Amino acid sequence: MSKSVSNKMGVRRGARAYFANAPLLTLNAMKLPSLVVKTTLEGDFDYIHLFVFTQTEMNEMLLKLKTHLGAAGKLWVSWPKGKQ
Repeated sequence: MSKSVSNKMGVRRGARAYFANAPLLTLNAMKLPSLVVKTTLEGDFDYIHLFVFTQTEMNEMLLKLKTHLGAAGKLWVSWPKGKQ
């Protein structure tokens, strides 16, 4: 049995999560477990996932997001692969 993307990433059921610029199709493809998803960046998170198109976008958001990452939290950054 193959693992889902979220399982490979170590995303745990019930984790407090925040998604920045996440495409809906991508979220559906990740087959995420049941999460506590917040739409505002307040407090600490177990899992933060940033979706960007440019390095500039990443640099602008990364420091802000890192301050909301819990002690054992995970911060993932995704960008389009290949030619756009």
